[in-house]
Amino acid sequence: MKKIDFRDTTQFALLEDEAIDNVLDYDSFPPEEYKYFSKLAKLGYLNRHKNWSVKICEERQAEYKKQYQLEKDISAKGNQVYKKYQENIIKSSELVRKIYKSESNAEITDLLLQVIELLTNENGFAERISRKMLKGKKVEDNGHNVYFCPSCGGSVWQIKAESKFCFRCGQKLDWSK
Repeated sequence: MKKIDFRDTTQFALLEDEAIDNVLDYDSFPPEEYKYFSKLAKLGYLNRHKNWSVKICEERQAEYKKQYQLEKDISAKGNQVYKKYQENIIKSSELVRKIYKSESNAEITDLLLQVIELLTNENGFAERISRKMLKGKKVEDNGHNVYFCPSCGGSVWQIKAESKFCFRCGQKLDWSK
């Protein structure tokens, strides 16, 4: 059986006509196409044998086509999510290999948070986890101490009570001692 391009509008219209005339073999079609063309075959039958008007059949065909397109869109989105999840599994396995090689607890924690983020597909998970501020050189500047973000290393000049997140990378900051 030759490969059918269901995106080709001319070929698709010919398939619709064949289904309505009940001469199309759609048994090997993908699920969404199978469902759509089997409904069209039934419409053709109802038109020929039950005297349904052409107008009613065309209205139903338009409804079926909208439903078909919606199902195709949902299926495509599901395939995209599945592909993204598979990519995240591969990335997380690479991070796990880095975890086994790491000797730093801080690095292991960062890598584990990234793995959780990938496997839960929750963007920003690692940044939202509170992390202690890096103890850096405390410098007085206009009455504020200078601290450094544990994720990006950028300086945080704000007053502690006003800075719950790093304004550069979004890391949640833990100001406890």
